Amino acid sequence: MKRNIFLILLFCCCRISFSQDTIPVIKKSISNSGFNDCYTYKNGIAALTKTGIIYQINLPAYSFSKLSSYGFTTIATDRNGMLWAADSNIHFYSLRDTGWKWEGFVTAGVIREIAFDSRNNPYLITDLGIYNRKTEMFYGVNKVRNHYSYAFGRGRYRTDCFYVDERDNIWIGSNARIGKEIHVFSTKTNAFVTGRMKGFEWRRNVRCLFGYGKTVFIAAYNYMGLSSIYSYRNDTIRRVHHPEYDTMSSGPSKNEEDHIGAAFFNKENKEIYYYSSQGLIRAKYNIKRNRLDLPEIVMPAQLRWNGYELESADFVAGLKKMFQYKNLIIYLHREEGIYIYDGRIITNLQ
Repeated sequence: MKRNIFLILLFCCCRISFSQDTIPVIKKSISNSGFNDCYTYKNGIAALTKTGIIYQINLPAYSFSKLSSYGFTTIATDRNGMLWAADSNIHFYSLRDTGWKWEGFVTAGVIREIAFDSRNNPYLITDLGIYNRKTEMFYGVNKVRNHYSYAFGRGRYRTDCFYVDERDNIWIGSNARIGKEIHVFSTKTNAFVTGRMKGFEWRRNVRCLFGYGKTVFIAAYNYMGLSSIYSYRNDTIRRVHHPEYDTMSSGPSKNEEDHIGAAFFNKENKEIYYYSSQGLIRAKYNIKRNRLDLPEIVMPAQLRWNGYELESADFVAGLKKMFQYKNLIIYLHREEGIYIYDGRIITNLQ
């Protein structure tokens, strides 16, 4: 197995690392605790640390300031770009020009994510179900699998990713220990509609959910650990990435494996960007044929040293999300912080 050599330079309080298979990575220290989440906000991103502090990080200058010193657990931005946050006491707030405004609280549970419909109404994704602020109710019963009903409960459903489609349905990817499934909630009817969706097939081990127009894309992996991207539109689910996986009995060779960790849709260029064990990839989405054209490697895989060898699949498994801000590609790793790629170098915020 080919060995990779890292060269680490210390200069101006930044560590710059190089690898035979990677591009330069500049590490910048902002928080001592690392980051749990980040969203596009104003002149850059708002980033939530693991200790509950929110930072405004201006890009591309990388200057930063605190937006809060309070122990928040969740952040989000709404349709108008305003920042929201929830705390461990299950209160939630919005950040106005005059400061943080208290928006309400829920009576139980844990707020995991905040989603917004097309009218900018907030919905709280909790461990007890979806909370509608207008009705002040939890909706947690999901009728699936031949009309069996499953209720949200602590530990069963974990929100690994979510997406709000153009019909104001909230898609939730859950990789909880006993419930690795997709759940679709209609904000118009205040009910889960997963079991009533025509042509929908279950996809387990969901990595990310995103969409374009009437199409929802699902990145998930199968029991062999091979990832694919599926599209769901017109009551039909279809593999749009690596269709040859359908005919494989034992999977591709190791060098051809593709483990996907995060993805997003570039509406301007009609391209899907996804981060896999092969690196940062982009591929044109052929809307008429509902498939991805020949993929192109934008950036080689960023590998992780574990003392014995570099494992790109391990790095991919820790990715939580990826999105674009202007000409920057931003991706969040659950353990190693925020990465920002500008086409030349990667800046790792920790």
